[in-house]
This record gives sequence, C-alpha cells and structure tokens, in this order.
Amino acid sequence: MTVSEMKAEHNRSFGKGFTLIELLVVIAIIAILASLLLPGLSMAKRHGDGAKCISNMREVALGFKLYVDDNHYKFPYSDHDNVTVNGDFSQSYGGNNSIYSGNSGYQGEPAGYIPFATNRLLYPYVREYETFHCPADVGQDMPFQGGNWTPSDYAVMGTSYTYNTGFNLDGNPSIEPDADPNVGMAGKMEAWIPSPSKFIMLFEQPALKWNWSGGLYFQWHYSQHPGTYASPRVTSSPFMATVGFVDGHAACYNFTQQILNTRYMVEPTVNWMWYKPAKL
Repeated sequence: MTVSEMKAEHNRSFGKGFTLIELLVVIAIIAILASLLLPGLSMAKRHGDGAKCISNMREVALGFKLYVDDNHYKFPYSDHDNVTVNGDFSQSYGGNNSIYSGNSGYQGEPAGYIPFATNRLLYPYVREYETFHCPADVGQDMPFQGGNWTPSDYAVMGTSYTYNTGFNLDGNPSIEPDADPNVGMAGKMEAWIPSPSKFIMLFEQPALKWNWSGGLYFQWHYSQHPGTYASPRVTSSPFMATVGFVDGHAACYNFTQQILNTRYMVEPTVNWMWYKPAKL
C-alpha cells in the first residue's frame, strides 16, 4: 500500500468516528436516563432500609418474649421506675427507655448513664449489635446540652429502637384519665396486654414527638431531608416509623396524621394502641 493509499484509508477510518455534536447528544441521553433511574434506586434503598428495620424488630421482639418467659411472665421495668423488684432496677437499664441491649454506646463507650451491652437485659437473647441498628436512623437534635443524639441514636444510645414504657406518652391529653396511671407496659404481666397483635412494644422515634421544649419531630424513613423539625408542617415528607408489637410482628406505618394532630397523637387506631384504655 502506497503512502497516499494509507492516508486515504486513515481518512476513511477517521470519518467513521463520532462528531462532537453526536458525542454531546449521547452524553445528554445518558444524563437523562441517569436522572430517571436515580429516584428509583433511592426508593429501592429506602424500601431495603425499611425491610431491615422490620426484620430487626422481629428479632428484638423475640428477645423480649424470651426474657418474659424467663422472668415470671413479666415485662422489664423502665429505667424511670423508682422500684427494685428481684434486682430488676439495679441491673441498669438503657437510658430514656432504650432497648436493653445494642452496642456499648458512642465509640465503644457508654454515653453517660447508658450501660455496656453485656450489662443490658436482652443481651443473653439478642447478642448481635446490628440487630438494634436501623439504617435510616439519623438521630435527634435535642434542645439541651448533651442531648444531640447524632450521628444516630444507635451511635449514641446503642439502639435505634425504644421500649414503650409510657414515658414518651406523658402529658398527652388523648390518654384516658382513668386509664392505667403508669400508662406503659413496663413491669406489667404478659397477661395484662389487652391485644398483643395491636399493642406497640417497640418503636422508632419518628412515631412520636418529643413533648418538652415546645415539641420536636423527627423523620428517618422516606424523607427527602431526614432530621429534626420544630414543627411537623414545615416538611412535606411523611412521618414513617417502624413499630414492633407484643405478638412479635413488626410493620412500618405512616404516623403523619397522628403527628399533625399534636394534641391527640396516641389515640388507639385500627392498627395499633400505645396504652391500655380504661375500658379494657
């Protein structure tokens, strides 16, 4: 092949390549496809986080069941209960009604009054720390010194999940005045529970508001901007939370309607109850 023939062949090959306009069109198409796919991938991750939390709560609920069976069919007391029964209170429960296991606290050390995992009541039954970790957990920015539970409740408290002792329900006017004065299930016999398939035993903080300092609201699952809010009306994202029931099943519910009705957040519904109504 002569030099001129080689140049001609090279020119023909070069002419088969993409022009700049064609390359820009391809890049634009790829960008459009990516923008269409990313929300779907993000939603798939959120669904995965929700499924993980539901699975975790089922395991923790089983741990509670085993504890109750080993302790005369009685649920553990709250760390807020000023009682000592058979050494229960002296066993140093997790603070703020936190579940009785999980990791040892932020960076491997107890956060203030939070005990090491091996000292918590559920440790003999649920030893895997990650069982107490919700992937969607972004913590809570609280209004008092030392109250910023970030980057997550799990990192600081050792768990993403809370035990329904009734402490978080204090001062809610929707609770019937002649209902059980201790409200929650802490220290109650297993037979006291009116409806095990509806009675909330475990919950994530976005299911309720923080009642003090004017009230705070939290979003984890399915939120465009998960975090802490001073008002539930400044965000269009739903207040989703995973809850676990006494009978051992768990589900993720939309609590937005109850959250927006800030005076009556814990009224019984067809799906759940937070406390035992007086008539039962």
